[in-house]
Amino acid sequence: MGTFSQFDHLQEHLERMWERLTGGSPGQPRFLPPVFEPPTDVYQTADAVVVVLEISGMRGRDVEVSIADGRLTVRGEKRDPHGHGERVYSQMEIGCGPFARTITLPAPVEGERATLRYEDGLLEITLPKRQPTAAHRIRVTVRGA
Repeated sequence: MGTFSQFDHLQEHLERMWERLTGGSPGQPRFLPPVFEPPTDVYQTADAVVVVLEISGMRGRDVEVSIADGRLTVRGEKRDPHGHGERVYSQMEIGCGPFARTITLPAPVEGERATLRYEDGLLEITLPKRQPTAAHRIRVTVRGA
C-alpha cells in the first residue's frame, strides 16, 4: 500500500467516525432528529429527587409531565420562534418541534407531591422521596393441640 493510498484509507476512516459522532459529514449541514431529547440533569438531595431539563422558549401549556413505574416522562412541543416562512437552512441546531425525555428515577418518589419551576429556560421538577413505611410488630399467639 503506497503512502497516498494509506492517507486515503485514513481519511475515509476519519470521515466514517465523524459521521457516527455527529450524524453528518464534515462541512455538511447538521440537523436535529425529528423528536429530540433535551439536555437533562438528575440529582438527589436528602429528601428529594430533582430533574432539570433545558427547554428554552417553552410555555407551560406546551409541556406534559407524567410519572409511572418509577419513570418520569416529560414531553411537549417547542414552537418555531421564527414562524413559518420559506427558508433553506444550511444548519439547524436550535431545537423546535416535538420533544420527549424519559428518566428512570434513582429512588422511589411521591409523584403527587411534585413541584415544578420554570425559569431562564430550565424546567426544574422536584420529587419528594417516598419515606419507607415503618415496620409494624405483630403479636403471634400459637395455640397448642
